[in-house]
Amino acid sequence: MRMTSLFLEQYGQYAQLKLTEEQLASPITIIYGPNEAGKSTIHAAIRAVLFGFNSKGILSTYANPNTSAQLMLTNEDDQLLRIERNASTKAGKVSLYDEQGHFIAEGQRAVQEKLGGISSSLFSNIFCFSHQELQRLETLQEDEVTAYLHSAAMGGGGLSLLDVEKRLKKKQEELFKPRATNPELNQLLAQLELEQNRITALEKKLIQYKPIQQELQRAEEQLGLYKKHRTQLEREKEAYEILAQLFVLLQRRRKLQVTMSELEAIESKLLPYEAELYELQMNAMMIREKEQELASVDREQSKLKEDIQASISRLGPQWSIEKVEHVVLSIPVKEQLLDMIQLYDRDESRLHMMKERLIEKQEASKRAEHKWQETQKSYADQQSRQDEGIGNEGFAARGRTKNKRLHLTKNWLWICTALLGLVVTGVLGIQGHAWEAGLVGAAFILVAVLAYRWTNGAEGVHEHWSNLMHKQEEHLAQQNIVLQAAKQDAQFLRQDVQEYEGKVLEAEQELQSTYQRALESLALLGIKPLGKSLRVEKLLETIEKVQQDILKSKSLEKMKAQLESPIIKWERALRSLYQVFEKQGINREDRVNLDERYQEEEGNASFYSSETETGGQAILELLSHKLKLEQEQHREWLECKRSYTQLSAEYSALLEQLPQELSHLKDELDQWTIAEIEGKSKELAASYEELLKQIEDHAQYMGHLKQSLEQIEQEDTLASLQHEFEQKKASFREKAKEWAAYSVARELCERTRRVYEEERQPAILQQASAFMSAFTLKRYQQVIAPMGEKELVLVDHNGKRWESSMLSTGTKEQLYLAMRFALIKQYEEQAVLPIIMDDPFVHFDSKRLQEVFRGLLSLADTHQVILFTCHEHYIDQFQALDSGSKLQVIEWNKAQRSPVSI
Repeated sequence: MRMTSLFLEQYGQYAQLKLTEEQLASPITIIYGPNEAGKSTIHAAIRAVLFGFNSKGILSTYANPNTSAQLMLTNEDDQLLRIERNASTKAGKVSLYDEQGHFIAEGQRAVQEKLGGISSSLFSNIFCFSHQELQRLETLQEDEVTAYLHSAAMGGGGLSLLDVEKRLKKKQEELFKPRATNPELNQLLAQLELEQNRITALEKKLIQYKPIQQELQRAEEQLGLYKKHRTQLEREKEAYEILAQLFVLLQRRRKLQVTMSELEAIESKLLPYEAELYELQMNAMMIREKEQELASVDREQSKLKEDIQASISRLGPQWSIEKVEHVVLSIPVKEQLLDMIQLYDRDESRLHMMKERLIEKQEASKRAEHKWQETQKSYADQQSRQDEGIGNEGFAARGRTKNKRLHLTKNWLWICTALLGLVVTGVLGIQGHAWEAGLVGAAFILVAVLAYRWTNGAEGVHEHWSNLMHKQEEHLAQQNIVLQAAKQDAQFLRQDVQEYEGKVLEAEQELQSTYQRALESLALLGIKPLGKSLRVEKLLETIEKVQQDILKSKSLEKMKAQLESPIIKWERALRSLYQVFEKQGINREDRVNLDERYQEEEGNASFYSSETETGGQAILELLSHKLKLEQEQHREWLECKRSYTQLSAEYSALLEQLPQELSHLKDELDQWTIAEIEGKSKELAASYEELLKQIEDHAQYMGHLKQSLEQIEQEDTLASLQHEFEQKKASFREKAKEWAAYSVARELCERTRRVYEEERQPAILQQASAFMSAFTLKRYQQVIAPMGEKELVLVDHNGKRWESSMLSTGTKEQLYLAMRFALIKQYEEQAVLPIIMDDPFVHFDSKRLQEVFRGLLSLADTHQVILFTCHEHYIDQFQALDSGSKLQVIEWNKAQRSPVSI
């Protein structure tokens, strides 16, 4: 099968790109161009058209929604097949057409059937690969590729032999493995070494048995002496510790005896009255609060009295507290009186407004009378002037007739003057005196204009005189109308004033009636207003306030009596208790202190004067202080007594603990000091600690001796160890024999496998060996694929094996190339596909590259070969080897992105 053409409608950087049939007609086509010319894009496009845009080795950036490509192939029967793929789906939609363009099928399965059933992975790894894929061994480790490596030449026996070898290796490692700890032989070796060391140590100790036994006996005797001495020191140490405690207890008991004697000598005066004084103390806070409340009530009552006197003063000299108390201000009466006062205020205000309105009306009437008189006088003057104008009217009429005749004469005069000027001007113009004619014409025109102005001016004076007379008549008529209106206004206002004066008089009478009723109501309440004013709101408020203050003062008086009762009762009980205390005697210091406190409270000379009736808090403090002192003294005496009893019991108990042989020391306590007892105790404690250390060291030494004797005496343990050691040695020999048998069997299997791998190779490895021998100039003779291992091994001409990891980069790539060429030959049984390579020979030297090109020429007999490269010397070497017409070179133009055949 050959690729005849490629058309990229839209793919990556290409649009409308085509490789024609003529350009791909040769068995070997080299597409040559510089870096970034787009060769790898064409290589990827061929994969994408055949196996999809998401197939291995296709850049995702090449596949966009507009991507579309076509590939033309011819099979062995020269039938043309067109494959189209566009990016309508993730992998791209693919369709197959025949030579006439008829649709055949669609889908990836149909394409693979036309390609001999080859998968995308196998095609990319074997037929269409780049330099990056050539470098990786894993591209030859796909399941489909490895299926060819171990074919029928080995059969099923080879694989069974490999399984046996693996099981033998596993069994062998279960028995023994260098530097391991879990295998059985490793564990036995460690145990044998440990027990051998123990047996050697026990044998050495048997020689030292008797000397150790004698030393142990001497040590036991010495330990007995140490223990006896320790017991004696313990008793002495305990005795002196007890003596120290007895000494302390004895001193404390003597001090308590002295304190108790002193307390018993003090006389208790107030303890019998503790309950009564406690009750007074409990009530003291309540009494103090009541005293404070009483003082507050006094202050409030004094302030109320001052307020009442001030309010009475504001009411007037006729008022007193008794009179205010007798005033009955019930709510209905107060409301009725206030309503009446409000009515009086309203009538008074209404009367005031009416008087002001009357004054305004009187002033308006006076203004109207004055206006009527002024208008009447003005009318009389104008009428007199008009009568004078009527006397001159005849003279005016005669003047108007004369003026009319004069006006007609003057009209004829300026008309004649104008005609004469026109005639004279015309005659002069006809005679040829143009300049004179102009002057004469101008003169006549000026005379005519002056005559016309004079005639019209006289007529204007006459018209002015007539108009003036007419206006005077009209003005006089209007003045008469104004005079009549002013007269009517004056009469109307005079009548209105008279009516309003009657209303004002009625309002004054009504106000006087309301005033009399208000006075009568106030007189019933005993209230007499000052002057004629009825402004008694403040008076009523003051009376009501004074009445409320009087009621409040009486209430405070009752409260004061209630507060004073418990205070007096408490003070009497306190003084009674103090008299008992005073009879029993009070010292001078207490008397002075009490005097000072009382002087601060009352300001009197002395608390003890007969006139004194207060000062209870000072007495209570004094009695409480004395009672507290007596209580503390009593508690102290009780505590001393309890402590004395407890110390006596402890003293007796310690005496009983004193050892019998050291009991004489208790009689010597008065001769010792505490420092001497503590010094002796510390000395014994140091000796005791030193002895304990000696006993501990000696006991450790004896323990070591006993342990040595016990180990030596255990002869049965030594025999047991030796017996167990021999058993383990026997077990070790058996396991070692088993391990040796597995080792021999494994070696035989490995030799057999090598014979299979080297002498009975699969056909693929034989072909790969032939290609590799040719590529490396017969340095490496054979390619081996070890069973069960994913690695290839080369055998050189000396028979030495070389794993692929030991080879150089170039040799390793040549090995992988030889394997691909062998697989291509093996796959010819299914399909003959094009070989498409993207610059895979970058690490080959010139000699080996030449042999590789020879191999490509041999493959070109059956396969189409397409090589993308940027190396120009590839072309020279190919052309030197190609004696026929197998090679065609296409130069890829970087600028135009278009192929050019050369």
